[in-house]
Amino acid sequence: MATVVGGIAWLFALRGIYGLSWTRSAVVAVIIWTVSYFVTVALGLPTATGPL
Repeated sequence: MATVVGGIAWLFALRGIYGLSWTRSAVVAVIIWTVSYFVTVALGLPTATGPL
C-alpha cells in the first residue's frame, strides 16, 4: 500500500515540479524505477554476505 501511495506522490511531484503531462511523468517514473531496481540488484546483491 505504501508503494502505491509513494508512486502516486512521485507522479504528482514530477508533474508539479517539472510541469510534465501525466503520460510523460509516468514514463519518466517507470524509467527511474527500472534503472534504480537494476542498479540495486547489480550492486547490492553481489556484495551481500549471504545467509546469516
